[in-house]
Amino acid sequence: MVKFSDNTYKYLTVILLFFIFLFLLYFYKPFIFRIYESEGYNYSFNFINLYISLLIFLFSILLLLYLPLKPVVFAASVIIKLLFLIPSLVFFAEMNTDIRILISVCLFDFLFVFFSFYKLNFISLQLKFNQQIFILILIFVVLLVPVIYTLGVEINLQLFLLKDIYHTRLEVRNVESRFITYCVNWSSKIIIPIIIVYGFMFKKKIISIIGILSLLLIFLISGAHKSILISLFIILFFYLFNNYYKKTFVFVLLISVLMIFGMILYDFFSFITLEDLLVRRTFFDPSLMDVMYFDFFDNNQMNLSHSIFKYFVNNSYDLQPSYVIGSNYFHNSLNNAGSGIIGDGFMNFGMFGALLSVLFSVFILCFITSSGLNSKFFGIIFIIIYGYTCTGILTNILTGGVFLIIILIQYFLKNKNYTQISSI
Repeated sequence: MVKFSDNTYKYLTVILLFFIFLFLLYFYKPFIFRIYESEGYNYSFNFINLYISLLIFLFSILLLLYLPLKPVVFAASVIIKLLFLIPSLVFFAEMNTDIRILISVCLFDFLFVFFSFYKLNFISLQLKFNQQIFILILIFVVLLVPVIYTLGVEINLQLFLLKDIYHTRLEVRNVESRFITYCVNWSSKIIIPIIIVYGFMFKKKIISIIGILSLLLIFLISGAHKSILISLFIILFFYLFNNYYKKTFVFVLLISVLMIFGMILYDFFSFITLEDLLVRRTFFDPSLMDVMYFDFFDNNQMNLSHSIFKYFVNNSYDLQPSYVIGSNYFHNSLNNAGSGIIGDGFMNFGMFGALLSVLFSVFILCFITSSGLNSKFFGIIFIIIYGYTCTGILTNILTGGVFLIIILIQYFLKNKNYTQISSI
């Protein structure tokens, strides 16, 4: 690949972000609305909203270009724009959505950038590499054994083709406990990705191979959640480049190419899978959940009555909130329509809850990006931000294992300069 300066990579990345924004704006009506109107997407274009969206987007990318951001902050901010800001801006223009959603997303984007200038550094004991590997493998075994014991090792390779998924998930749901959910998430999102990266970094390929195979096994036996396969791809992809600007540019370029290719496949061959997975499920579905949560729980907050406050606050619903949304908007009580940090925060405490979720999320990201985490581990930062799109902040911290990555960064990964790694 042709080498550019860091500044050139920054400008090229911003140009691609602008292209993605325009692409999603242009294809919302003929693709998303036309095909998926029955899924809750509507079309209520507003020119003033479009103008506001363009101004917000331009302001956001100008911050990227001209503020002296650390490379890791630049990369994380680009991911936030891709997964949060751009879809919300498109919805605001095309669907005339609740402006409170856009305000919450903008706060997440802008507060992360501004707070990233403050270094969050906590002194702690740093373990030696051999100790780290031993502890990681021990945690890995402790988490994996109960998963295999409970779910078994029945393998259906059709799941790799995204077939039989919902039947498999229903079977898993009948035997899965909260403890097993923790084990699956902590191992697949945190422990195994770190082990895979360590294996590649220190030329221990057998460790990486075991990690990859374990991740694929968990995918097959735990309900074939696509996020596990996405995690594997993300970990391997972001391992490839040391330079944050380069890896961010290549990633955004890949997304742009896949969008164009997916649209060509749909227009000329009526093959919708790629565009459906990338455009609708990855970018738009999480934002649609925010719209539904703001609509349903407006003046009807849960106040964590479904969770840690269930013994103190009366819960008006027999189902978990995600299934309440599935029942009311998709007419299917088995549809687990979960929301991200913003919709979940609003569901519990209104706009105060949305702001609180944003602040906690920003604090976590600022801690991680100021820790000196090696660039090879950027995939883990991506997984955390991606987790913010589909589950609430408390769920991310506990079930998603964010607390675990904070501990591992503090004692294992922070301020590491691995001289063994050759520059790519």
